[in-house]
Amino acid sequence: MATLSLKARAVRLLARREYSQAELRQKLGPHAANPAELEQVLAALAAQQWQSDQRYVAQRSHTRAPRYGARRIAFELTQAGIAPALVQAELATLAQSEITRARQVWLKRFGQPPATPQEYQRHSLFLLRRGFTQDTVRRVLRTPAFDAGDES
Repeated sequence: MATLSLKARAVRLLARREYSQAELRQKLGPHAANPAELEQVLAALAAQQWQSDQRYVAQRSHTRAPRYGARRIAFELTQAGIAPALVQAELATLAQSEITRARQVWLKRFGQPPATPQEYQRHSLFLLRRGFTQDTVRRVLRTPAFDAGDES
């Protein structure tokens, strides 16, 4: 089997799913003859709009938002090597629907308000692990029984 060129490898990867530039750099690095060749291929892909970090952020956020909070999505984007400015812009977009998304995730998992403090803790830890903020968790789980307990 003939060896694939660096650009062909990149196109093959991008045909399956979106990749951030940093992820592509990591995947293609071992196959590059030298770093300059790799950077040249990445620049060409970006110039032809075959690879776009903005498109990656939009796609990643779209697929993860129904199940996860903004903090978790921002962490994943940062881990993928996305520029902080793009991450902050996406956080602003996600913040608009944070409570609604958290409520949907919570309803799908539990369906009814917690009856005991232990259940409340279990529900809140579930949402926190999903990347929702403490404030969002409190708003989603707020019930008259627990609101009276918060005043003490």
